[in-house]
Amino acid sequence: MAPEKFAKLRKIIATNQYIRFTVRKEELLEERLKAFKAGNEPEYVKLIQMAGAEYQQLGAMTTQEAGEYVDLGQDNYVKSFKACE
Repeated sequence: MAPEKFAKLRKIIATNQYIRFTVRKEELLEERLKAFKAGNEPEYVKLIQMAGAEYQQLGAMTTQEAGEYVDLGQDNYVKSFKACE
């Protein structure tokens, strides 16, 4: 995949990933604020880590779905990614 096309695909994936995560992000933020206000640092830290992990998992899922949609195999995706580095 040409670098400019791949960059556009990554932008679409990242935007879609962010939009899909917005509701969950707000839920986790509410829980995190409760933990912070209660002085429960271990729970607060756990929720930050959970948000990061869930966002990362959603990114992998969104990337896979996009690749399947445009019929871009994983090998080709990896090669295109490396070519853009």
